[in-house]
Amino acid sequence: MSFDPARSLSDLERDLLDGFLRFEFEGAVTARTQVDSARARSGCDCGCGTISFALDHATEATVESGPPSLVPVEGTIIDHDGEVVGGLLLFLQSDGSLESMEVYSSGSPLPLPDPGTVTWWRSDETQHPTTPSSLADQCTSLTHEICRPRQRT
Repeated sequence: MSFDPARSLSDLERDLLDGFLRFEFEGAVTARTQVDSARARSGCDCGCGTISFALDHATEATVESGPPSLVPVEGTIIDHDGEVVGGLLLFLQSDGSLESMEVYSSGSPLPLPDPGTVTWWRSDETQHPTTPSSLADQCTSLTHEICRPRQRT
């Protein structure tokens, strides 16, 4: 996979990241402190809107300290017909650093969605009312290659 150079977060990326970080969860406080200095780059070659974060303090030792963890908040993406078409996931590195914001779909790769089309919810407390189960739990059937090895157990 080739990566673009790191750049400042776009307004859209920041708005979507803020959607995750308005919830309280382990690591949220640390992640919030990183938003202003976070940089982003394309995180996937499939054409989706997934981004990887680059932080000024990130070192090789930090990245190798353990696998990224999925935060217990999901964004469900709804199309103009009211149908669920995908979702958003946020991963943190084991030290709490921002790792990636992933966009997955049940069809063609999706770009970063407009925040108005995203329904945010805590995936560890409730099942989203518009889906029979979390789309993220069905990751193996989705087109997003990056998501497959990161299924929740």
